[in-house]
Amino acid sequence: MLQLTDLHISRLFPASWARATVARANATGVDLIVITGDFIDGSVTMRRDDVEPLRDLRAPDGVFAIPGNHEYFFSHDDWMRHLSGMGIRMLPNAHVVLARGEGRLVLAGVTDLSAPQHGRPGPDLAGALAGAPRGVPALLLDHQPRAARRAAASGVALQLSGIRMAAWSSDWTGSSRRPITGSCPAGTRLVE
Repeated sequence: MLQLTDLHISRLFPASWARATVARANATGVDLIVITGDFIDGSVTMRRDDVEPLRDLRAPDGVFAIPGNHEYFFSHDDWMRHLSGMGIRMLPNAHVVLARGEGRLVLAGVTDLSAPQHGRPGPDLAGALAGAPRGVPALLLDHQPRAARRAAASGVALQLSGIRMAAWSSDWTGSSRRPITGSCPAGTRLVE
């Protein structure tokens, strides 16, 4: 599985950057790609061409995502329709069951804490897990990590979050920026 988060595709991180990120993601050969929000900084009209490379994300078990707070700043409904139309399966307070052989995994997602401030439903973990099979591990996508303990107490085996600004690495010349994806609490480090 590969987690992408806080891409903030924008004038600063345009289509060329998104294309390179997609190429690196696809080169990992992972079975599942999840995106934990903050795809963009701008409206669909402003960022349509810049996000287009995300259409090419590929993983056998799919590409799933949740909105971050930035999607609410820039016409949430337009973004959810656009991203879904690109083949990214959105999980706002919803889940899917992924199966491989006898193994199953509940992949659930919740909306962002800021959603109610924008007239949208807030995060609803109970709703996201409603109807999920008992005894199957649940992986939760939640843009903000604040409710991780509550999610664990509700039976979530693992929560992946965003909201923290992405870390970056570059070669010694500074000519290439490469995203290091994931969300890390203080004191941990990311390894590529």
